[in-house]
Amino acid sequence: MRHCCDEKTIRKGIKEFANKESLEQTTIRRSGGGGKPTIPNTPDIDEIFLEILREHTAGEPMDEKVKWTNFTRGEIREKWRKKGIKVSVNLVKKLLKKHGFVKRKALKKTSTGQNKNRDQQFKKITKLRAKYEKSDNPIISIDAKRIHWKFI
Repeated sequence: MRHCCDEKTIRKGIKEFANKESLEQTTIRRSGGGGKPTIPNTPDIDEIFLEILREHTAGEPMDEKVKWTNFTRGEIREKWRKKGIKVSVNLVKKLLKKHGFVKRKALKKTSTGQNKNRDQQFKKITKLRAKYEKSDNPIISIDAKRIHWKFI
């Protein structure tokens, strides 16, 4: 099998081999080379990120520091793309970690069955929420799955 290389590449290699400084060099890439990180280049990156996840964030009622999203990293990247900003899945991963999002583990539970009005209930909540958000009233979100009573 015959391998071919570009003449310019071979000449450059011969020159570097003859140069003692090149042989002592510990890195190939010069300083400042490579892709530039997106985080410093986008000043309001945290606000954009949190806005994307605002409607799709949930958390642990017992621990306000624990939160997660139902979006995948790829879906979050697509939301960025629609805003005209190219980000990688790795950057999304870093932002999720920076803002304290954790991977939600699916719990295996026995199904309680389907309620015929379940979908209707969520549609009504979505409709009421949209109507209320247009008003000047404050919005309060309450997760009432667990209630702790504290008696004094």
